[in-house]
Amino acid sequence: VVAGMGTTGTLMGLARFFKDQGRDVKVVGVEPYPGHQIQGLKNMKESYPPGIFDKKLLHRIINAPDEEAFALTRRLAREEGIFVGMSSGAALYGALELAKELEEGLIVVIFPDGGERYLSTPLWDFEDVPSKGLRFTNTLTRKTEPFRPLKEGHVGIYTCGPTVHRRPHLGLYRRMITADLLKRYLRFKGYEVKHVVNLTDFDDKTIEAAFGAGKELKELTEEVASAFFADLKALNILPADHFPRASAHVEEMITLARQLLKRGFAYVRHGSVYFDVSKLEDYGLLSKTDLAKLKAGATVDLEDYEKDDPLDFTLFKRATLKELKAGLYVETEWGKVRPGWHIQCAAMALKYLGEEFDIHTSGTDLIFPHHEDEIAILKALTGKIMARFWLHSALVVAQGKKMSFSAGNAVTLPELLAKGFSGREIRYFLLRTHYRKPLAFSWEALEDAAKALRGLDSFMIFLAREPSGQTAFPVEQTVQRLLAEFETALDDDLNISGALAALFEFTNRLEPVLAREGLSEDQTARVKEALRKVDQVLGLIRFATLAQTEAIQAILAQREEARRKGDFQKADRLREKLQKDGFWVIDTPRGTVVARFENGA
Repeated sequence: VVAGMGTTGTLMGLARFFKDQGRDVKVVGVEPYPGHQIQGLKNMKESYPPGIFDKKLLHRIINAPDEEAFALTRRLAREEGIFVGMSSGAALYGALELAKELEEGLIVVIFPDGGERYLSTPLWDFEDVPSKGLRFTNTLTRKTEPFRPLKEGHVGIYTCGPTVHRRPHLGLYRRMITADLLKRYLRFKGYEVKHVVNLTDFDDKTIEAAFGAGKELKELTEEVASAFFADLKALNILPADHFPRASAHVEEMITLARQLLKRGFAYVRHGSVYFDVSKLEDYGLLSKTDLAKLKAGATVDLEDYEKDDPLDFTLFKRATLKELKAGLYVETEWGKVRPGWHIQCAAMALKYLGEEFDIHTSGTDLIFPHHEDEIAILKALTGKIMARFWLHSALVVAQGKKMSFSAGNAVTLPELLAKGFSGREIRYFLLRTHYRKPLAFSWEALEDAAKALRGLDSFMIFLAREPSGQTAFPVEQTVQRLLAEFETALDDDLNISGALAALFEFTNRLEPVLAREGLSEDQTARVKEALRKVDQVLGLIRFATLAQTEAIQAILAQREEARRKGDFQKADRLREKLQKDGFWVIDTPRGTVVARFENGA
């Protein structure tokens, strides 16, 4: 049973009833993100939970984005004639996400009210969205907006990288893939891109990990950073222009803290420095958080330090005795301290991209408090919101929960590689779902991704054959259609599903022609040129070359003779021999093709 989380009476009543009755019915709550506009629902992180609410009674909680909830509410009215409120759209979103993960079973979704009371709300405010040109959905405005860089022809991007205390799981690489797609596509469009990805190597997690491993902090963080870079290479993620480490930019952080203190936005208590949230009038711009409703601790910053207000966040924290003994601190006028997380990213973004840049990317789990606090620090000093566009990737979920080490459902790249999946297959799995939609991890989904790439590889082998002459098939029109549809899709908030659909429609239309009659030399070159252009963005396509050595031809002759005589076991053995040597073998109406890929089998 799926229902939205508001007063939670329906959810709690159902959960307690089924529990008392001993029935195996799972109750799932749908919660909006912080700063949401879904009336009737609550985000428990930014609101005071109702007294009856007991999170442990729920099987799980699914987060619903505003735009998805609104879109489904409108579709219910338009396509089904069901006129309900916006919380019903959120509940339906949760039910549909759940349905993607289930192979069988019954899902009941509860629509609590009608839509009449929402006629004057944004739910039915059909604002014109630009239909042409590059546009992104901006978390800052909750709107899809045309993209124009601050400096013509140049784009600056900041991406939240990993905390290098342990090898990251797929959740981190999902947002790295989004940033990679964004960067590649902007370059495809002719922009010069400057990309910065930070490494958090001086914080609670890295220090605790170093103590636990009995290693120096730098030794541990460099080991994990090396593993991270190896993973990026395996996933064909282009390197950033800068990978700044927090530990190398502490002086910049100290300078920021001094400026904040001087301007009255920060204060010192018992050797720690805090940002005074109350001094920034429009705190909450990104997450749309209302300070009056925010409960203590929601900033994930209630440490054992004395603050004027629980909502204030740490800029520099007093070093512990253990950290002092290990030399993990910096000497300042406030005492021996180390930087908090939020000021680290603020300082590095400011240094490498300036007071204002084009795009900040990350995951939805970091919108509040991390990105909100980054904005607060720099807005207090510059009067500007550091990034004009904020693009947030939805989370990776596994076994019905957000993928994390603490939940016990995290999967790392080496684990997948050990099971026989290639970095390319994992890249495609992470890439093919639109970045704003949650990505459900399963072994079946990975197998499906691998299967799709095998189909693409098969096409590329057909394309590698010798040109056979002119065909009447409209090759040029088909190429033009691919390029136009590919760009139209990605212009629309990086609609990767539409872009991939254009690619596979292209290969499906051409493959029968290649198998049956082939293309001319010019047509083949044109198709390859288009695919190389598309692959500048995708980073997935492998180009094949025919294997035409005398030894290969001799094996093919033996195999053809065996097939002619009906000795199919021998024919299969010869085929397997070629495959073990790294070749692809495909039988077509025009004969057998043996090929291998330019970057290996």
